[in-house]
Amino acid sequence: VVKIKQTSQVNVPHGKITSQGVSYEKGKEKKVVSNSGKKIFYVAVLFIVSFFVFGNSVNNGYVMDDLMVFQKNTFVQQGFAGIPSLWRTPHLAGFMTSPNETYRPLSLVLFAIEYQIAGNNASVAHFFNVLFFAACVIVFFLFLSRLMEPRRLLVAFVAALLFAVHPVHTEVVSNIKSSDELLCFFFGFLALWFWLRFHSQGGVAAFAAGLVSLFLAFLSKETVITLALLVPLIFGFFSKGSPQRRLWIFAGAAFVSFCYLGLRHWVLVTTHNIAQPVSPIDNFLAAAPGFTVRFATVMVILGHYLRLVLFPYPLVCDYSAHSIPFSDPGDPEAWIALFVYVSLAFWAFFRFRRNKADFWALGIVFYLVTLSIVSNLFFLVGSAMNERFLFFPSAGICIVLAMMAERWMIGRTESGWFGKPVLWVVLAPILLFSGKYAAARNLDWKDNYTLYSTDLAKYPRNARLQYCVGYELVANGKDLLSKGLVPPNPTAEGISHLRTACLLQPGYAVAETELGSAFFVAGQYDSSLVHNLLAYRINPNDPVVNNSIAGAYFVKKQYPQALYYCRAAIRINPEYANALKNEGLCFYNMAMYDSAIVYFKHALAISDQYPEVHKFIANSWEQLGRTDSASNYRNRLQIK
Repeated sequence: VVKIKQTSQVNVPHGKITSQGVSYEKGKEKKVVSNSGKKIFYVAVLFIVSFFVFGNSVNNGYVMDDLMVFQKNTFVQQGFAGIPSLWRTPHLAGFMTSPNETYRPLSLVLFAIEYQIAGNNASVAHFFNVLFFAACVIVFFLFLSRLMEPRRLLVAFVAALLFAVHPVHTEVVSNIKSSDELLCFFFGFLALWFWLRFHSQGGVAAFAAGLVSLFLAFLSKETVITLALLVPLIFGFFSKGSPQRRLWIFAGAAFVSFCYLGLRHWVLVTTHNIAQPVSPIDNFLAAAPGFTVRFATVMVILGHYLRLVLFPYPLVCDYSAHSIPFSDPGDPEAWIALFVYVSLAFWAFFRFRRNKADFWALGIVFYLVTLSIVSNLFFLVGSAMNERFLFFPSAGICIVLAMMAERWMIGRTESGWFGKPVLWVVLAPILLFSGKYAAARNLDWKDNYTLYSTDLAKYPRNARLQYCVGYELVANGKDLLSKGLVPPNPTAEGISHLRTACLLQPGYAVAETELGSAFFVAGQYDSSLVHNLLAYRINPNDPVVNNSIAGAYFVKKQYPQALYYCRAAIRINPEYANALKNEGLCFYNMAMYDSAIVYFKHALAISDQYPEVHKFIANSWEQLGRTDSASNYRNRLQIK
């Protein structure tokens, strides 16, 4: 036997774990498999697999919420100049004022940098999403490889590989907006990795890097607080190191959490007075008729989550109203889900009692804790259900699946780089099927119409998907028709979908408004007015609704009524350029040319999107006998 210099070693059934790797005796030969070499190889494989599965999303465009956080976000569209505003405002302040707001500036800062470099280039943004996802997979593997014993390096690799090809991650990767989820995961696990190093080896730099990483994770998305709650479990039971350093880690996680929560409160509550109510349109659980119905429905949703993380089919971009009906307390599906979740919790508890460093139990607890904050079990969040909510919890299930592979296919002693052949006989078909399904699902996120129409076929009673398909048909019907994607009359088809949305979800103000706009485009002005007035009853303080009513009255030549609703829209939003322009048109058609000029000029001062307004100003001056001013404005119109 050749003697190899070692700094430490631990006896295992068929070999020895050393600081260099795992050594195995075979006759009179001893071979050493370097853990560092295997790690580098595994990292390379994970990076390639991540890009191979999700790389085709780079060809997609902007979809869903990408408009709000990137393409139409005024702060992001300023590039570097908009970054200071992003640090001190709510998440969607650059696009809209919303009562249900969050504070997640880091992803928006990233978008501002991307815009400064590449402009509104969706492919660049998608590329960064795929890159960040690959980084998430790698840092998850590095965390597990440091947390687990050296002989479990292959187990850590299998867990990360399953995470890399999981189809439920397509929403997070293919939706540019979900960079917040990717950055949160990456910096959260990076913080844990730094602190594992600090716990075992010490070093102020590693501790400080963990603090900074965790704070960046909070700035990405507040749900990382569940990861901070798991710090005592991870470093109390699994990580081996100095007790004094463990206390420093506990204190550091608590300090960063309180700092972020204080900053969040200052931005949202103190500075911007955000109340954060939850709308039934966003989360239908807000309209649940009683606690028992809400609880039963939440349990059914939790059952859907567990099914999706184990059997991710079908995948849908939206699970709002009527995708999942309300459940009564006698629903067997709710009771089955409750039984399964309670059983998982007790199973993890008893495994921890037997072995405090049990990775089966860690995977289950990780799934339960990270899912709890978005489960609607303890408080309502902005949505009843979303696939992106499974991004963190799915990591826990991947740990459990990897431990199953260790028990039945890998064994307690890893030989070579890939373990026993039976592992890959079982794992390869799962990986190939999952990767192929994820890559195919990425293509559904190509554009809004493709995504919404594909998913509507799976959930035809989803009111929001009906609305989204109707909106796309009305707003972009000509473009879709030129590509051969829609029927010959997209506006009529869109009206049908919008009507269905309003029937499925009474009180759906946005759908009523859009239905009014669709009838306006179709020239059915009476129907347009009816639906806009229905939207007004639901939300009289919406400036868009008031302006739409004004438009319907205007084309009916009922100018005093149109003027009333224009003024209401401007009173709600004094910087609403389109309403100001419409008020000017009302005065113009009422032959009140001096007032028309005032409102036309005000509209132009806010927005330059209405060059035709110069013509009306010139005509107004001419009607007032000011031919010199009329000529001036006609010249300006010719220049434009």
